[in-house]
Amino acid sequence: MSSTSSKLVKMDFQPGIRRESTQYAEVNSWYDTNNVRFRAGKPENIGGYATKVSASFNGSGRDLIAWTDNDQFKRAMFGTAQMLYEHSGDGIFDITPVSASASLTSAFTVALSAVTVTVSATSHGRQTGDFVFFTSTATIGGNILLGTSTYQVSVNNSNTFAITVATTASVAQNNSGNGHIHYLLKTGVSNAAAGLGYGAASYQATVCASDTRGWNQPTSTGASDFSSEITQWSLDNWGEDVLQIEEKDLFIIGILMHLQHL
Repeated sequence: MSSTSSKLVKMDFQPGIRRESTQYAEVNSWYDTNNVRFRAGKPENIGGYATKVSASFNGSGRDLIAWTDNDQFKRAMFGTAQMLYEHSGDGIFDITPVSASASLTSAFTVALSAVTVTVSATSHGRQTGDFVFFTSTATIGGNILLGTSTYQVSVNNSNTFAITVATTASVAQNNSGNGHIHYLLKTGVSNAAAGLGYGAASYQATVCASDTRGWNQPTSTGASDFSSEITQWSLDNWGEDVLQIEEKDLFIIGILMHLQHL
């Protein structure tokens, strides 16, 4: 009879997940895990994940920053192509920066029993899909209060745009009512697409202001075959404040949130 002997062999795996190559090439390494964290170089099970906040938001998150403020409260902020949000406690709050504000005079038009309000704002500079909110506005259409929400605009022309409200107007109104409007930072592009700058679209193809685009002339933004890059945020901390970094020109263009209310 033959006997088989065995012995224990120590397997010394490196900590962390290594996927630079194939699972066969990454010798003595962890290649794939789920619900695992490393403590003192050894893998340890974690209990999984649970939904912290079920509130919905506009768009898909493109950048996320998490930090602890000076009072040791955990904070998070994330940006989408439409808005910037803060996660505080068990809620998500819209904190998109205001890019401009203006006073409006004789500015609101709405039909009887309608939910579409036309806003007259000279040279508003908005595009369809941008957001606005109002303060110090009179009641519109007999029973519509605009100061209770943020509204997405549908542009009619350079001087007017329309918004949709939740309440139907009880009376018709034509170019009357004053208020103060705040324009949020312009919305961006949700989907990436190739073709920018000097290499975008076709040469001599009616895609620029002069209609005779040369080798050193970029295509116009409104051209039919022009496409834009996906909109990204770049967020960082300065103490407990959060900054937006303009990566193209490498300078800080604004403090987005100061936690004075905490």
